[in-house]
Amino acid sequence: MPSRVAVSLVGLSEGGYRINGGVGWALEKPSLVLRADASADFSIVDRRLMPLGETELTSLMRLLTRVREWASFEIAAKFEIGGDLCPHRGQGGGTALRLAALESLYYLNNVDITRSELVKASMRGGTSGIGVRTYFDGGFVFDVGHKSGERPKPSHTWDTPRQPLNLLRLEMPSWKMGVCVPSWLPSISHAEEKALFSTVLPIPHSDVKEVLYHMVYGTLAAVAENDLETFTESIEAIQRTVWKTAEWSWHGEQLKEVAAELRTAGARGVGMSSMGPSLYFDATHLEPTKLPPKIFEATFITRPANLGRSLKGGRG
Repeated sequence: MPSRVAVSLVGLSEGGYRINGGVGWALEKPSLVLRADASADFSIVDRRLMPLGETELTSLMRLLTRVREWASFEIAAKFEIGGDLCPHRGQGGGTALRLAALESLYYLNNVDITRSELVKASMRGGTSGIGVRTYFDGGFVFDVGHKSGERPKPSHTWDTPRQPLNLLRLEMPSWKMGVCVPSWLPSISHAEEKALFSTVLPIPHSDVKEVLYHMVYGTLAAVAENDLETFTESIEAIQRTVWKTAEWSWHGEQLKEVAAELRTAGARGVGMSSMGPSLYFDATHLEPTKLPPKIFEATFITRPANLGRSLKGGRG
């Protein structure tokens, strides 16, 4: 399964037509590997360098148990999680894992399930539909959120997430991209994410228009026309908008210093994926040897992924 970049949310003002929405794309690296074997009971072994915590493991086990009971499945699964897509780094690892575990469960029980049913069962995608769509199809995605009388809130707080309207999917050019995952910086917790939403929102409607302008006339159009210059320029502009500035500010000066070092070494279009702390950038002119050792070790080169997850093996 590929990872994903989520550039920024859009509809975060009051009284707008829709809430949330945004653009993003899939990346070949980091990626997630999930092995699922038929079993009488559920078990999960996470072999990644940054594994799930007890709270996340418990939540996933509850979800799997609930779906198994609801669907009256005879077969459970023994899961082994691998790869280098780690949780809470702003790269869609949590969404990908939930979708993959549920899809594997249905697969092992020889039962078909539609994409929309799978997404609904996962309880994800209520805030951003980027990770859901790239899980299946890869590529570049533009979603326009959904209609709602509620204020925007984090994905994990939706009781029954409403799926966003995916307006467009494009093939991403095979640009040389870089990713920096600063493992020494903390990820934002659910409580902190909720507090950020309640403190910063609603943002001015004028900022919604600004973000949308940079995303559509800048990022989206640049992908469609293979225009790397405009792409990097628009990504940098989005980082200066109200909501994205608030997300950067939560991480303090340390993450800004990492971004500055990347730019000094030749990175362009440096952006923070989702709520971070992972950074992505155009690596065409990157000179890795100019990076400080710690940042060098946390940085790697990748390409956009125009395919989603792949399934291997037989049914139960």
